[in-house]
Amino acid sequence: MSNLTSRRSFLRGAAAFGLAGGTAGLLADKAFAEIGGNLNAPGAGGVNGGPYNVLEIFLKGGLSPWETLWVDPNLPASLTHLSEAANLNWNTLVSDGGTVSTDFIDQTPLGVADFAKYPLTGGINLGPSCTPLVYADLVKHTRVIAVQHELLPHPAAIPYSLSGSRLGRPQRSGLGAAISRRHHPGGPTGKPASIILHDHADDFLEHALATGFHGAAHTPLAIRVGDGTFADSLLRSAHATPAEDHLRTLFRNDYDGLLTHATGRVRAPHFDAYDASLGYLLRAEADLYPLFNGLPLTYPADLTYADGQTTTAILAAFDLLADAAVHYTCVIDQGLNKTYDSHDNTVNSPQKHAEVQCCNLWSVMYALAQAKIAGTFDPTNTLVFINTEFGRKEKNGGNGSEHNPYGYVNMLIGPNAASLAGTAVGTIDTNARAGGDYTTTAVRAAVALAAGIDPWQDDMYDIAMCGNALTAGMSEQQRNDVLRTQILGVS
Repeated sequence: MSNLTSRRSFLRGAAAFGLAGGTAGLLADKAFAEIGGNLNAPGAGGVNGGPYNVLEIFLKGGLSPWETLWVDPNLPASLTHLSEAANLNWNTLVSDGGTVSTDFIDQTPLGVADFAKYPLTGGINLGPSCTPLVYADLVKHTRVIAVQHELLPHPAAIPYSLSGSRLGRPQRSGLGAAISRRHHPGGPTGKPASIILHDHADDFLEHALATGFHGAAHTPLAIRVGDGTFADSLLRSAHATPAEDHLRTLFRNDYDGLLTHATGRVRAPHFDAYDASLGYLLRAEADLYPLFNGLPLTYPADLTYADGQTTTAILAAFDLLADAAVHYTCVIDQGLNKTYDSHDNTVNSPQKHAEVQCCNLWSVMYALAQAKIAGTFDPTNTLVFINTEFGRKEKNGGNGSEHNPYGYVNMLIGPNAASLAGTAVGTIDTNARAGGDYTTTAVRAAVALAAGIDPWQDDMYDIAMCGNALTAGMSEQQRNDVLRTQILGVS
């Protein structure tokens, strides 16, 4: 009997704790009041005011910046495979036997000297993988930010890079949940505000789907690219009877009743996630089918350097953002070589390392250029955030490269002022270490601000993890000024 009494006491305490947590969550919604005013001062290069839509592209495995986005002639050859990348035959690599559009191929740079062809500020250059940006007139909207952390293994770096918070921090959340909550504070009831596109990236997907304090109801919708039958499966009338849907609803309501205390609902994040998913399922024909029908969600079986799952997913992501209900899309890019994680045991030569890095990134840039030229990517109202878990550097003259979280880059392409565009932000020294002014947390805070979210509430980002340019002694206005002017490039 005493055991039963103890169990009842425990359950009452758990219920009270859950209700208190639920109340705190409701109070925290005040933090998501829309950011007032324009992100940009008047005359900021024709940039329209926010909030902006966001496309996040996460490069799985760790992009090597030295041959791609941060080409620095001052870095010692012992840390990079720059010379091997410069000697690649780019026409052959990007054409892949002539199966890819030749829009940019005849203007692809060749040779060592051309690595300095696309200069950013501070003596830093974009590599040949960024050639499509040049011919789509996107370089002027580009900022490359030097960032760092100290998390060497993938299992620690992945959740941090996809959230801006380390494992174990309760506020750890992807941008998708925060943006969903901003647009649907009571929980999504129609089309999703946040959608993630991936291809068998489950180990990354769970972190992109994290919801932190925002609530499991704001879990983004995750779609696997490559399934040609996906849109048709959303036609519920062809796949389920009204009785089946009624039964699902009955089970959901019964379970919800079990979670309801006399004074209110007990927190149950797993049920909230299930409830949101079931809601999407039951509304699939009305809400999701119109979104996905006709989108390029199937990629060719014969993947080529500029026409594979990454290109397909990015083009679909921009099409989704064209719907007024969708404000965030994320593409998890495994690379055409299935990873950017080019260790000695995965590549057999320095040239192969360079090919893996450069051609993987080419596919991303090619897709962005296609979308810009087609008019689905408007950099004055959509911000592209290219992120990865860490950088890389050559080790002891090996064929590949090792993890380097101490100095790597994030890239933003979007509504920054033209006078500040084509900019390298921060520094990286000759030991491949960033100067410490910025971290991915700071960049994510800037992207959140651009999306219309206050990044300094307790359920968002920790100022202590943002780098030296942002300190606890600053006012929120001063912090936001740093995000605007230094990271986003707006005034």
